This record gives sequence, structure tokens and C-alpha cells, in this order.
Amino acid sequence: MLELVVVLGIMAVIVGLGIGMITDQFPRFRSVQVAKDLRQDVTSLRTTAIERGVETRLLLETGDSSVKDPSSPNAGSWRLQVGNAAMASKTWTDLNESGRGVVSIEEGANHYAKGVSLAEWENLSGPWFGNESAIVFSPRGWVENPDGDFGTDGYITLSVVNKVAWKDGVDDHIDLKVSRSGNVTMVSSLSSRDAGSVGTASASEGS
Repeated sequence: MLELVVVLGIMAVIVGLGIGMITDQFPRFRSVQVAKDLRQDVTSLRTTAIERGVETRLLLETGDSSVKDPSSPNAGSWRLQVGNAAMASKTWTDLNESGRGVVSIEEGANHYAKGVSLAEWENLSGPWFGNESAIVFSPRGWVENPDGDFGTDGYITLSVVNKVAWKDGVDDHIDLKVSRSGNVTMVSSLSSRDAGSVGTASASEGS
């Protein structure tokens, strides 16, 4: 009887540790999934621009200015939109065919991702008029944003952050790097293995 109690006690400790480790991984899994979904959104916009012969854009709406504070609410929302012209569109319509015309990962929103945020992005002036905070694709699939919107590395970078990791002082984020040609690369701050299927995606490659 005593031996059985000891064995059960040891098993309880092991199970408890295992659950704790798995729970710690949940925010990382969610951040990877959000990054993959955002990459797919960008790729879908590029494909749509080519297929329809009009501009499309990823309109960034909210980002998290406190990604290093795990106690603050998560934030992040964006829109997938189609323009009314091949150049300098005046009106934009949400691309709702995939059910992701409007995406928000904030609490209570349609794609809530607990503990995950879209970091505030660098200044995006966008092409033409009214495209501030937007990445705009031409009917050729190229990004129309001015050179000033691209970083010194030649990419527009969006970062998906695992806020929970900052409890332990760990910077766990995934950068989505959008090139002038419209290709998207996912890069993890930890390692390629942590980011899942890290690589490039374009209209011709898929994700």
C-alpha cells in the first residue's frame, strides 16, 4: 500500500510538471499560428491583385506598444482590402471571401490569440493618398510602397510577439519580412525550429 502511494505521488509530480511545460508552450504555438495566418493573408492579397488586375492592401489598424509587458492587454488588428483601380485606388472594399476581411487577435475579437500581439510597426506612409499604415500590392504582385517604407535590410517587417515569454525576460517574436517583390519570409527570434515552417511564400509558392 505504501509503495502504491509513493508511486502515485511520483506520477502526480511528473504529470504536474508536464502540464506546466505544455501550458508554457501554448502562447508560443499561438504566436506561430498568428504569424502563419498573417503570412497567408499577405500572400492572398498578392494573389488577388494579380488575378483581378486591381490593387489590394493590408491595412494595419492596431498594434501593441507594450509588447514587453505581459500584464497589458494583447493587441493587433488588420484588414484585407481590394481597391477599385490598377493604380491609385480611391475606394477600398474588405476582402471577405475567406472570412478574414477584418482580423483582430484582441480579447473578445474574431481571432483572439491569448498572450499574442502584433507589435507596433515602423512608419508606413504607403503609396498614393490614404494608404498610411498599409502595404499595397500592384496587379503585377509587387509592393507599391515607397522606398522609405522599407528597412535598411530591404524589407517591410511586421512582428508577432509572444507576450507571455517576457515574464521570464525572453524575447520570443516572429518577424514577417515582406520584400518589394511580394515574397514573405518568417524569421523567429529564437530559432527556425521554434517558428515552425519558416521560409518564403508568394502567390506562386503558397504558404
